[in-house]
Amino acid sequence: MSFTFNFPDPENSENAVQEEKQEKEDEGDEIDHVEQFREIFTSEAVQATDLPTFSYEMSDCVCIKCVDSQAVETRLCDEQRFTCGVTAAANQHSDLIPNVYEGGLKVWECALDLAEYLCKSTVHFKNKNVLELGCGAGIPAILALLNGASSVHFQDYNYEVIESYTIPNVMLNVPEKNTCTCRYFSGDWDSFRNHMSNQNIQYDVILSAETIYKPENYKKLTAIFEHFLSQDGEIYVAAKSNYFGVGGGTRDFESFVLKAGKFNVETCHTVETGVPREIMKLTRR
Repeated sequence: MSFTFNFPDPENSENAVQEEKQEKEDEGDEIDHVEQFREIFTSEAVQATDLPTFSYEMSDCVCIKCVDSQAVETRLCDEQRFTCGVTAAANQHSDLIPNVYEGGLKVWECALDLAEYLCKSTVHFKNKNVLELGCGAGIPAILALLNGASSVHFQDYNYEVIESYTIPNVMLNVPEKNTCTCRYFSGDWDSFRNHMSNQNIQYDVILSAETIYKPENYKKLTAIFEHFLSQDGEIYVAAKSNYFGVGGGTRDFESFVLKAGKFNVETCHTVETGVPREIMKLTRR
């Protein structure tokens, strides 16, 4: 059984973008179809205490709660005056619209693979600085928070995903006596790198799941790795071996990284399914 993203019809996608552009022009808003960097604070987060939740069993003793993403999507569609990335995708019944919505409201299989692997592995988070790129629900990063990380940073393409989904999920799981510092960012990876480069931040662990489906983004992703990973840090990338109809996958990404010559790559876990799912570990050479 092959895996494919639920892409929108190109003609309908173009129409949706044109309609969005027209709405913004009518309101005098700036038109920009690449999300720019933004830091989101917990005070800006949408209250989601009235929404249903799901529980994900990571191990016998670890359970992570998440707000129902369908309920979040419905609320955004009801409340948004203008089309945002999430509502544009919902209107097209799509999991992904490139440079508009990058699938942040879906708990992807590889995110759960990564969280389960981290539960059972010897990866240590105690007093570590952790970043999750393309976090969506934020399950792997929440696991780092629960295991003693000193700081955890969450990044996703769409700000409405962070506001309405990621932060509420963290609030559902944060211990009463929490000493971990959490920060939340949205926007394109180049924008993230440019804005964070003057903050002298180094991450001990970088996590990312289901983010290598577009080869054209590999340079942006690995530039973040190069700039922000500590000298002895570790990167864990969870992904499918092939994303049919898109062109990316673990072997393509591995080849890209090895050709660049900055990181070692090893496959540390494989889930054998119709389309194998893998977890790769990257370390500096």
